[in-house]
Amino acid sequence: MAYIWFLISQAFGNDKVSEFISEIEDQIEIKDRIAYQEEATEIFTEMPK
Repeated sequence: MAYIWFLISQAFGNDKVSEFISEIEDQIEIKDRIAYQEEATEIFTEMPK
């Protein structure tokens, strides 16, 4: 899902995705957002930096 990659992009310092994240969050249930955020965190921590 794009939301996960927007979160990862933001974690790398891309502030331009904040607006997209906000728009998507309005459409996703809280429990799903938490699951996606956990998945994004997992992917981010596994990525070489």
